[in-house]
Amino acid sequence: MKKTIVKKTQSISCNFRVAEVEHWEKKGFRLPANKTYVLTIDYPFDRADTFPINTGKGLEVLDLLPHIYQAYKQMYQNAKKIGNGYLHGIGDLFVERIKVNHQTKQITLEVGS
Repeated sequence: MKKTIVKKTQSISCNFRVAEVEHWEKKGFRLPANKTYVLTIDYPFDRADTFPINTGKGLEVLDLLPHIYQAYKQMYQNAKKIGNGYLHGIGDLFVERIKVNHQTKQITLEVGS
């Protein structure tokens, strides 16, 4: 049997403004439980695509970020297969604003590079 080694310390590189966390906690949004929203990814691609996001027990802003990342990963993989051109790699992108329309269940992004 293989012995599992537990690390005594860990770290992660990150880049965020401390004040932004307060903004997310106090002024962010919450996607309600048991709904499906549609995330549209358009930048930096020639053609946009959409991705369903199931909210499960509900999602806060920080809970939504991994869904955005997975959608982008899929967009880049698909772009190579179908010839959807793009100007910047995934490492160049910054999510600047997340917009949610709760009536239409649409999520759109303002992304810069």
